[in-house]
Amino acid sequence: MNHYEEFYYQPAVRFNVNMSFLGIALSFIYFDWIRTFAGLILGIFLFTVFEYFAHRYVHHHYALAVFKNAHLKHHHDSEDIQHLFFSNRVGSIYCLILTILLWLVVNDLSISTAMLTGILLYNFYAQWWHFVAHRPITPGTAWGRRMKDRHLWHHEENGIINFGVSQPYIDYLLGTSGTGTAFAHSNEHINHPEVKKTR
Repeated sequence: MNHYEEFYYQPAVRFNVNMSFLGIALSFIYFDWIRTFAGLILGIFLFTVFEYFAHRYVHHHYALAVFKNAHLKHHHDSEDIQHLFFSNRVGSIYCLILTILLWLVVNDLSISTAMLTGILLYNFYAQWWHFVAHRPITPGTAWGRRMKDRHLWHHEENGIINFGVSQPYIDYLLGTSGTGTAFAHSNEHINHPEVKKTR
């Protein structure tokens, strides 16, 4: 089995793909040029923000057991593909929460369905980069190699930096990007089990 097949056959990935097709279908049903494209872009942006804050605060610090336990297993054995992705149950919870929030805040089917589709499609992209980071794959681009190194540093050297899995921008903006030497005395590490391995 090649890496693409291994990736696709993960239940969380197939769940996200199926939800993405549903989102695309709904986006076509409620298609409106400006609203739809604006919703897609906004959805992608919102996912990058959500990815950072969910990873930093929900999965590492103030999480419900269902979220934190799954993430702790991933940190304790980051090479085990069983713990690489969240279960469909957790994915369903996230999708339900996001759908309700989008509908309550936006209250426009063209924008909200496109936003949800943007979130799901970008999540697929983020899932792929997370998969690449933990599998014996060498990315073919400088960007990919850099993102893999950043995420492995988060796992192997300092668990309180580099929370952005698919992009580094929010880490840069909020000062959580880098090699971690500046965070040696941060209180944030208290709630996070540091797991160091030899690369």
